Amino acid sequence: MSHHICLHEGRHLTRHVKTKHNMSVYHKEVTMDRWQCTKCEYVYDPQEGDPDNDIEAGTSFEDLPKKWACPECGAKKNKFEPYEEEEEFERTEEEEE
Repeated sequence: MSHHICLHEGRHLTRHVKTKHNMSVYHKEVTMDRWQCTKCEYVYDPQEGDPDNDIEAGTSFEDLPKKWACPECGAKKNKFEPYEEEEEFERTEEEEE
């Protein structure tokens, strides 16, 4: 069985798994988005992984082991939600008037 992973626009992976007879077993799309712990606000970034817990860079949140927990507070995966960066806008003098 072989795995083929394609990175699309830096955030989405498409994983193709083929058997030794070159037949596709499944096609799975996973996101490379960051996830934030709702207990301690730790952000899991798949591009960095979790090297202290033997999670390689490039491991999507969906592909983390079921027993993986927040390295900061020990929260389970179900305590994480997609992380959305808040954009900071500087107010101009015109907006403040």
